[in-house]
Amino acid sequence: MILTVDCGNTNIVMTLFSEDGGAVLASWRLRTLPLADADRLAHSVTEQIAGLENTSALQQVVVATVVPGAAASLHEMALLLTQKPPMMLSDPDISLPLEIDVLSPHEVGEDRLVNVAGLDADTSLPCLIIDFGTATTIDLVRASETATGLPIYAGGIITPGVHRSVEALVAAAAKLEPIEIAEFDSTLPVLGRNTDEAMKSGILWGYVCLINGLIDKLEVSQGIRCDAVATGGLAPVFAPHIPKITKIDSHLTNRGLYHIYRQNR
Repeated sequence: MILTVDCGNTNIVMTLFSEDGGAVLASWRLRTLPLADADRLAHSVTEQIAGLENTSALQQVVVATVVPGAAASLHEMALLLTQKPPMMLSDPDISLPLEIDVLSPHEVGEDRLVNVAGLDADTSLPCLIIDFGTATTIDLVRASETATGLPIYAGGIITPGVHRSVEALVAAAAKLEPIEIAEFDSTLPVLGRNTDEAMKSGILWGYVCLINGLIDKLEVSQGIRCDAVATGGLAPVFAPHIPKITKIDSHLTNRGLYHIYRQNR
């Protein structure tokens, strides 16, 4: 088995894959902060493995993190689980199954590049990847322009994430109470008749309009028409209201880590 670890600012998503077939065996989330120590992280993995049937030994841990302070604990966790260091995306010797065409490649978050690696081979390009995480990102992937045939990460857009926007609003407005972000009713009125409705409208329709508007502007500016793949914990909340999103792929990032493992093993 292969353990992939996507460590974001809010959650650590761990997914176990079969080594050769790439089937998802188990997937779960842990809060990033406060960061659990290596022993507890390793225990969460062994618990998941214990609940599986007919499994092979854990062969490798593959890690992408946008939280530098988490790298040491994840590295130690891998040593506890496999007695060898993890494959870290930050390693300059790691080969990625994509090309990067931006002004500052070193500034691109590992998770955004891994998302490109996770796209299905039959994904029509160009396409957009919309990741509803701590930040909401929209990234453009173009078809290869060289003999490599590799997809091209062409840049993207970063906006404040939904949870962080709501937290900032509640913190700044004394009379507003925290509100749960859930799969809102599609008949939710745009015009709120009370505070609860007004906040839900701002969350749902505000972000739907934001994403739809950015997609429209991006397509016009780039002279393209394309569909989008959505991922991230809040994708199911917003994707049904964004016509360009044709697929929700909850395993996109971790599958990208698995593909990178296969290329570099």
